[in-house]
Amino acid sequence: TDPGRDPSARDIQTIVSLARERGLKVYLLASIKHKTSSAEFWNNAVSNPVAWKEWFDNIQDFYLSVGTLAKSVNADGLILGDEEISSIITESNNTEALRSSYPADAYAKWNDILVQTKNQFGGKTLLGIHYDDFQFFDVNLLEPVDGIYLLNLGRISDSIGSIQSYSDGVAKKLDDVLGPALMETGKLVWIGLDFPSIESSYKGCVELSGRCQIPSVLNFPAPFQPELKTSHDQQTALYNASLPEENRRPWITGVVSRRFNILGNYQDQSASVRGKPAADVVWYWFSTMTGIPTH
Repeated sequence: TDPGRDPSARDIQTIVSLARERGLKVYLLASIKHKTSSAEFWNNAVSNPVAWKEWFDNIQDFYLSVGTLAKSVNADGLILGDEEISSIITESNNTEALRSSYPADAYAKWNDILVQTKNQFGGKTLLGIHYDDFQFFDVNLLEPVDGIYLLNLGRISDSIGSIQSYSDGVAKKLDDVLGPALMETGKLVWIGLDFPSIESSYKGCVELSGRCQIPSVLNFPAPFQPELKTSHDQQTALYNASLPEENRRPWITGVVSRRFNILGNYQDQSASVRGKPAADVVWYWFSTMTGIPTH
């Protein structure tokens, strides 16, 4: 962890207490980070069984620690996995070090990690999977946990469109890809909405410096990116397209507005809806979907 940017256990306890005072539920999300970039880490990784054992041991220790923390602060739930872990679980990461040496017994290793972490925490536990990785995902890996948290909906459209065209794109993903695989599992299904405030938000990633990057690259306090055209209208349109579609499908049990900035209202390019027009859409659908009046 980075003491300058990551909260301590005491900080997390304080945040959880403040959230509970406001009637909120709290889920902790275990997300890994590298001292360098993810790509640099894997490109320099040593590819042999000993190195992989060490890596899996470190992941297990980290998840167990977060499970212990979640239990100690009485969190309502725990989410394991992020965009990077998703690409490793599903073997969709194209880095040579991964493709050439990924352990043959990786499924068993992940299953064991999930079982142990779930038991350590004892509460509701979800596995985070990126939409683009879902086609490679073995849903049997959900057996040890309570459900899946789709980290995003991927590319909604190939070009700027209307709310209706975006709705059609979302509906197709839900009905043709996610629903058939998840409806009969009996597991919780949460959908993450991760739309940055840029004109190309419909692409499902941030095209920056010649690469398709995850929206966290725009998280506060990231600098303004002049090569990206800021658009709160596009973010709002995508929320207006997504939330009604998710509300119509009873097998979807939760929706998350990702990267919400608790620090304040910023008219930036991030995916946070706070202080932006999309927040009004979330406000309306929260009440509609939960039956809880909003103020």
